[in-house]
Amino acid sequence: MNKTKPFSNVRFLCLLLALLLFLPVFSSCGKPKTGKAYMTLGNESLSENMYTLMLTRMRGQLYARGYSVDSPTFWDTVWSSAGATYADYFNYQVLSQCKTYLAAYYLFEETYKLKLDDADLEEVDRQINDLIEADAQGSRNTMNQILSSYGVNLDILRAFYIIEKKVSALQNYLYYLISDTVKEEYFGEHYVCFKQIALAKFYYVCETDKLGNDIYYTDDSFSKICYDTENGHTRTDSNGNTFVDVNGDPIYYMEDDLTIAYDTVNGTRNMLDEDGDSEVDVVHYTEQEIEDIRREAEMLLKKAQDEPDAETFETLARTYSDNYSEADANNGAFLNTSTDYSYDLLNRIGSALAGMEPGQVTLIESDDGFHILRKYPLTEGAWNDESNANWFSGFTSEVTSQMFTTLTEKEFDKIVFSDKITVPSIRDVATNWLGLSSY
Repeated sequence: MNKTKPFSNVRFLCLLLALLLFLPVFSSCGKPKTGKAYMTLGNESLSENMYTLMLTRMRGQLYARGYSVDSPTFWDTVWSSAGATYADYFNYQVLSQCKTYLAAYYLFEETYKLKLDDADLEEVDRQINDLIEADAQGSRNTMNQILSSYGVNLDILRAFYIIEKKVSALQNYLYYLISDTVKEEYFGEHYVCFKQIALAKFYYVCETDKLGNDIYYTDDSFSKICYDTENGHTRTDSNGNTFVDVNGDPIYYMEDDLTIAYDTVNGTRNMLDEDGDSEVDVVHYTEQEIEDIRREAEMLLKKAQDEPDAETFETLARTYSDNYSEADANNGAFLNTSTDYSYDLLNRIGSALAGMEPGQVTLIESDDGFHILRKYPLTEGAWNDESNANWFSGFTSEVTSQMFTTLTEKEFDKIVFSDKITVPSIRDVATNWLGLSSY
């Protein structure tokens, strides 16, 4: 899951206030009976039944992931230095999710005064009908009996699904409302740009030519050789005919007239799986070889520090970096420093760069190898530059998520809880195994 930091500057808060003034006027939906209100914000509420439903759903998700939710010892397990148990943690998670739902529901209804389309309501009804058919053989009575274990009935479940639709609709509304100014601000606060010199602790087993050199192809079809036409040269036979390969393409050679001049920057290698385990084969260097690589990395770091200009660093990268990439050759790589990436190396790179100034270099070590990083200044509009598209495919969704989080959390302190209702703990509710929509 992505963890993002809230916006902090005054400019963004002013924008939020401006957004509250930019409100279309629609009529709101009627309110069905959903049980006693447990959490209230303005004229909107979540009932104790809905809260219980959310507990059962969380428990069901944990069960699906293999957790022992039927074991009291699981819920009693202490996971934090403060003595919090899993029961404490997941009760808090459900409470936070319910507060988010209620705040979004309130914003949808009372702040932005939005309205669901008929198609949205029809989709909810189809979802309910599919559930009845799949889990209750088409019987509403049977479905209500099943749902009673989770604290709800079909009417309450439908009302809850409609709230979820409104939460989603609010996010969609924000997606198209957010301006380029906000996106630029988010980009400047959360992203870093860098290039690296990477020295690996292993090498891939790749297809080689007769001299043992890795073959580089033009694309992943591995049918056409990618030649270094700039630094290589062609040869001719005694009749003046240029030597060509099986595709009829001119062959480019290095100065010794024997070694093929491959374009190692733009070309693609054919990495092999010779043992048939569906994984590319790798060979790890010995401890002594890794120590030699470490010394080389330290030498390159010193060189980059002594001559800190970008041109020197990029020349070193082209010369020494393993798997020199398009990002290294062009505008660099971009990371969101407030994102928790599933690949820990990206988190470590992000953390290292966050405390650096543009132009500074540093060295970090990972299980993969040694990474000499140079931080670059952010270029205005880089998030919208087509040449950087690979790094920003979900950028607008990121900004929307942050906007949604900021807006909903601003409403949390206004939520009123009923002092006449005591909701259960997640350890005491049923495990919801139905095909309910996840959150």
